Amino acid sequence: MFILKKIRWKVLFFFLTAASIPLFLISFLTLREVYRELEKNIISENNKMAAQVKSSIMGQLEFFKKQLSSLGNISDIKTFNREKQSPIIKNFFKLNSFFYNIHLYDSSGVLKNIEYPGGFNSKMDLIDNQGIGDLPETIGGTIKAAMSEKEAAISELFINSYGESAICIAAPIFEFGSDSIVSGAVSAAAKISDSAFHRFLDHIKIYDNEYIIIVNSSKEVLTMRGKILPCDLGRFEFDIYKNGRKIELFNKDSRAGFSDGSSGEAVAFAGGRKDLIFIAPIRELNSAVIIGRPYYSAFWGLRSIIRYIIWVLFLALIIAAALSAFISERIARPIEALVRGLNKAGQGIYSQKIEHAGEDEIGEAVDAFNKLNKKLHQHSVIDSFWREKWRD
Repeated sequence: MFILKKIRWKVLFFFLTAASIPLFLISFLTLREVYRELEKNIISENNKMAAQVKSSIMGQLEFFKKQLSSLGNISDIKTFNREKQSPIIKNFFKLNSFFYNIHLYDSSGVLKNIEYPGGFNSKMDLIDNQGIGDLPETIGGTIKAAMSEKEAAISELFINSYGESAICIAAPIFEFGSDSIVSGAVSAAAKISDSAFHRFLDHIKIYDNEYIIIVNSSKEVLTMRGKILPCDLGRFEFDIYKNGRKIELFNKDSRAGFSDGSSGEAVAFAGGRKDLIFIAPIRELNSAVIIGRPYYSAFWGLRSIIRYIIWVLFLALIIAAALSAFISERIARPIEALVRGLNKAGQGIYSQKIEHAGEDEIGEAVDAFNKLNKKLHQHSVIDSFWREKWRD
């Protein structure tokens, strides 16, 4: 009977192996493809979202340029008469709350007027005494570019005297009746932080499991949006890894993105949490858009699929075990009957007949045994008869 137990275990092992190996292979290949597709979808969504954010920002910057160019085209501005310029600029501030100062320079680069939304000007002594060369390179270079290229220009981000992130926009002022002769330039500073910058994200649709952060080259967070931010961020100083290697958000030249200034996906350990992030540089503002989501939520669908696959594997193994038990029982039952019959035949008992309806090899063995047993029984009867005769 021990050999029959071995047969049962071998049949069980065979069926479980035959059922599990294909399922494991199919599951592995399926999970790999699903992971790739999820990763592609996440990257594609982040690409689209980053493009929307950048488009929104660049659209707002172009709006700034157009507004300032329109101001420079007003006749009263071209007179360089401060009394005529002031009411025009005050109305401009009312319509454009982004700007917090206006500077006007003549063609030689000398400051001719300064205006503020509140009207108070503590720097009046700079008029006619300060030139473009006295300004920081970020601002002075932008004004020079606007005058030389004869079109509006915008600076990189800089920190103003209030400690806020800002940009300088400059537009040329052309002489009366001429679109080619520059008589001066108008420049304006716009605060690009807090609520002003947050407007760039107002129309961007984000999911509950993701967030958007815009960071400047000093790693200061200009604005953020999302329900699952790592924390109340002031600076983005978390460890970032790409392909297992730690990287910096900005390279040595303060260029946003990876070492080559390109965009792409990475992993950040933000506030003790592993986040899948996408970095897209905004070179015009020397800043970067960071789109992130917790790693566990990024592949939540994959976890659901894994659970389903585990249940399928479990059910498949149970079915395989039940099927193997049924088949091994069908194989073992006639073999056990043959063993019993052979044992009894060895004891001289030839009257037992084994019942088996199968037409397989085991059925042939049972038929052969029954025929042999029948002949042995007949020979036994004849032998007994002659023995009785000889005794008599």
